Amino acid sequence: MGRLDELVSAVSDLNRGLGGILRDTMRDDILTGADIVARQREQLYEGLASSGAHIRPTMEEDPFFRTPGAWRRYAERKQRRFAGVPGNERRPFNVPNLNLGSGLFHGGFYVDYREDELEVDNKTIIHGVDVYRRYGAEQFGLTDDNWEGVMAHVTPMMKDRILENILPR
Repeated sequence: MGRLDELVSAVSDLNRGLGGILRDTMRDDILTGADIVARQREQLYEGLASSGAHIRPTMEEDPFFRTPGAWRRYAERKQRRFAGVPGNERRPFNVPNLNLGSGLFHGGFYVDYREDELEVDNKTIIHGVDVYRRYGAEQFGLTDDNWEGVMAHVTPMMKDRILENILPR
């Protein structure tokens, strides 16, 4: 009965620590962080918020563009500038990709691994604050489809860690 009790105890401990195992697995695998950041950038180039809906306000709804046709000229310029960038070809013409000016904002993404959550954040002060204020923090983070892609990469590693935690040594 002792072996079974040990296994039940190990599974119980594992259940309590599952979130930490997931976080640690993702944090320890440098490719996972890079993949998350790359997916965030491509998703923004596609014009998608974390909900999977298009980023709002659209360029034509944005009060920043005050003169007639200004948003259209800006959209045309962005379409030319980011031609060939993954995701950009799927973005509707009037939807922003949030790559403003120098590209510092898109270059500033990183993954913040906290105790009970993981967050895609941005370290650029000037552009970051403006973008977050203008579009809202809910625009950022991965869509469900992108998270599924990340988890497909992480799951085999996580299984190994789980087995390490429950199998007797």
